[in-house]
Amino acid sequence: MVYGVLTYGFPLLLLLFEWGLRSLLAVDASTYMGTTLAAAGLSFMAGLTRPKELAVVITDKPNASVTSGADRNFVGVVWLVLLLALFAWSAACFFSLKDPLVTTLGITNHRLIGVATYAVSLIMVAIKEKV
Repeated sequence: MVYGVLTYGFPLLLLLFEWGLRSLLAVDASTYMGTTLAAAGLSFMAGLTRPKELAVVITDKPNASVTSGADRNFVGVVWLVLLLALFAWSAACFFSLKDPLVTTLGITNHRLIGVATYAVSLIMVAIKEKV
């Protein structure tokens, strides 16, 4: 439980640390949050691209590795979502640099994209643990 909180909450801790540091240095801290969260989401998803090996011993093939079909299929989905998340991160970068005050649903676009990307990555991690 503690390991999971530290692992998945660490990017948020870094976000808070960076916010505090930028605030102390009187730097505008509002335009980096979306891109930071999107990058954290990308880093979580990158770790999901490797199939989990099952603990199965094949007597004739001592170096063989076994993965489940569901996990192999999920890895394909992860690659697709990772590609889409890369475009989302790029969009968050664009909005944070060019139009940082444009909002959707009352939230700046770069923050909305970052939070959405981060949330999708956490959902993908939860699915990977179950597959």
